[in-house]
Amino acid sequence: MARKASLTITMGPAIATGCYLELTINGTQVRFIANEGTFGSGVNRIFIQNQNPTIVEGESPDMVANIKALVNVIRNYLQEIGETRYLVDGSLTYSNLNFPNGGIVGIAADEYSDSLNFNYSVYNVPNMAGMIVTTTTNDNPATASVETQSVVCFGGTTGSANVTVTGGYPPYNFAWSDGETTQNRPLLAAGDYKVTITDSTDLSVSGNHVSKIELEFSIGQPSQVNIQSEVQGQNITVTVSGGTPGYTYAWSDGVATQNREGLAPGSYQLTVTDANGCSSTVSVVIRDFRFYFSRNPVPLELQAEDPELKPNLSFLVELWVEREYLSCDFEKVVPEPLEHPADSSGATSFDFREFLDCYLSPYLPEFGTKAIARADSVFRRFYIKHTQKYGSPAVLAPYSQIDSEYVLLGGLDTPESQANTFFTSYLQNRKPFFTWDLPEKDVYTDQPEFLFFMPNSFTLEGFSVQVKVSFSDGTSATHEAFTQGGVKRFELFCVPVGHDQLGLGELKIGVGVSNYDVYVVDPEGTVISEVRRFNLLPDYGEKRRYLIYANSMGGLNTLVAHGKAKQKFDPDSLTLERSILPGTPSTQHELEVRSKLGKVSLELTTGYRPMREIQTLQDFLLAEKVWLVENDRYTPVHVPDKNQVVLDEEEEIGSLDFEVQLPRRQRYTPQLKLSGYLPPELPLELNPMEP
Repeated sequence: MARKASLTITMGPAIATGCYLELTINGTQVRFIANEGTFGSGVNRIFIQNQNPTIVEGESPDMVANIKALVNVIRNYLQEIGETRYLVDGSLTYSNLNFPNGGIVGIAADEYSDSLNFNYSVYNVPNMAGMIVTTTTNDNPATASVETQSVVCFGGTTGSANVTVTGGYPPYNFAWSDGETTQNRPLLAAGDYKVTITDSTDLSVSGNHVSKIELEFSIGQPSQVNIQSEVQGQNITVTVSGGTPGYTYAWSDGVATQNREGLAPGSYQLTVTDANGCSSTVSVVIRDFRFYFSRNPVPLELQAEDPELKPNLSFLVELWVEREYLSCDFEKVVPEPLEHPADSSGATSFDFREFLDCYLSPYLPEFGTKAIARADSVFRRFYIKHTQKYGSPAVLAPYSQIDSEYVLLGGLDTPESQANTFFTSYLQNRKPFFTWDLPEKDVYTDQPEFLFFMPNSFTLEGFSVQVKVSFSDGTSATHEAFTQGGVKRFELFCVPVGHDQLGLGELKIGVGVSNYDVYVVDPEGTVISEVRRFNLLPDYGEKRRYLIYANSMGGLNTLVAHGKAKQKFDPDSLTLERSILPGTPSTQHELEVRSKLGKVSLELTTGYRPMREIQTLQDFLLAEKVWLVENDRYTPVHVPDKNQVVLDEEEEIGSLDFEVQLPRRQRYTPQLKLSGYLPPELPLELNPMEP
């Protein structure tokens, strides 16, 4: 779109002696003279060595020498003065009208600068073929610049680009990478842009032309206003990032505070606006508070707003679980987000039960414990982060929502889970301990019993376990067994409630206990649980064993096996046969035993019990974790599958006969216990006794 300085010397086939070209280069006049002789120096340069060319059709050898001589002398001079901004070249031409068999020497600047323009004069000897000189001079080259304006809000189209062009040869043409042809661009989205600017240079004019300029630039934008909302019960804590700080908050119910407390169940929309007027909106759901059983669905239902405006819509979900309760250290369950496509209405659902169940395990208290304890292994806190992905190329929605929940080990049978009766009425009206045992149970004084209690209120800060004892002499007394403070809703507490665990035998020395009731009260004395009654059975010294099993509600139940048991021992060997060759010692075994295990099992029975109680023992038959209570330890056992009669409407009583498999034995060792050692007060002497 502009021309660089150039000078063209058209030469005839014969140059008269004395013909010269005078140039001003960098302010110095230099004369190039056509004379025979050697090259000159200083400001006078001799460049013609042959003045009598012999013209041959198709070529002019002397002309070639003359052109080369002029090219060389000009190059030598430029080299001497250190000027490198010119290109010098020469060529023959046979079509020039002035000199049909002449040649051309050209000098051209390789950059734009007025200092590179030429002043010249030519002296041609009369009546002799000589030189014709033409020049071009530097024009100011065209330049272009762009002034951009960033997008005001993330994802908007308020950016702009104004292009300024100077020099060259207007009018200018603009070709944008996205197909537009206007000079300036309003309403641009953030991104990278390129524009090619072409002027109206007449390319037929001789010279070195640059006809286009390319500009590349980016339109920026601020970060998105990102909202994260954490739901804790009836409270919402909001964290905002991105955008331009100086946020304002507008809730759908008219409240303008950042965080919310004491909200009723329902859906709430929050719009956050930053200092530039950019906003994002998030929906937050306060659920009709509940926890989840890990063996039942743990659902998340998601619905997009305006799904018709979101092509290829899908939902991304991250599940975070607190490995250690109250540590606030949550870990992501799977590295990559779970993704579900939306259906035609813009909705989808997730179920997290399989992910959560593996974080939970039954809580087995320390052997012989008499203290209340929080059963941390049975429940976990978790939260869910979710967002939307849509469009092509895909973009993520500018927010994610967090819902905090509790999950408890266990589950309801499918029909009851689907009916949702447990959460809609049973939990509130019954206020149950977490067991399906009958509310009235016959027990022995040394029988270990545990009740699991869950505080079901966000305002409850503590509770106490009350025991109302009825004595054999007809009197009664209420005893406060445990107090517990600092509780949170949906935590689960293991309460030992056996006769000896509660120390009831020490309440009235010499007087036995007929029965006792266990229940929980709040700090004001209001009963906040069901009442469980335990009737004391007389101890006639009969043989009995206690088994503790993890029930389907996350708690522990105790089953009593009556009568003498039969123990079976089933050995199992891994052997290797080998040949006995002549000369082999007679002590060598033909069958080598590499390892040997013993499968030990006990045949037990509940004895005759009311059929209503036998029915509840289906929970025992479905239990995945069972322990046999021994003298000083819990021994894990397995209950093999066996067909059982749990209801016979023609009978009022029945029994449950079952087998338990003990841990396999590799070596025989009797169960060692403290009673196998001499008491320290006895003299050290050998007395025969069992281990």
